[in-house]
Amino acid sequence: SRLDVLPPEITKELEGLQDEVPAVPTPQIRALAEAELGIPLERAYAWFDDTPVAAASLGQVHRARLSALDAEDTGLDEVVVKVQRPGIDEIVAVDL
Repeated sequence: SRLDVLPPEITKELEGLQDEVPAVPTPQIRALAEAELGIPLERAYAWFDDTPVAAASLGQVHRARLSALDAEDTGLDEVVVKVQRPGIDEIVAVDL
């Protein structure tokens, strides 16, 4: 929202984005993540925290742990998973 970089009509629209909104219920988030990944979260991650770390206008973030094989491949163990809110594609399309 820097007026020296973006035009006023864009910064006005960005004012509507919020970084502290209620989280989407866990069953909806799990369903969205599993649909996007194409597999159950239990297969994608060794552990997935149902309690979000943060929720915002576009999505929310959950802690997770990679499987041993993925951790070995990436050199990572603990990760965060950002999941978009249900219907966000349509909202963004209308906004744009």
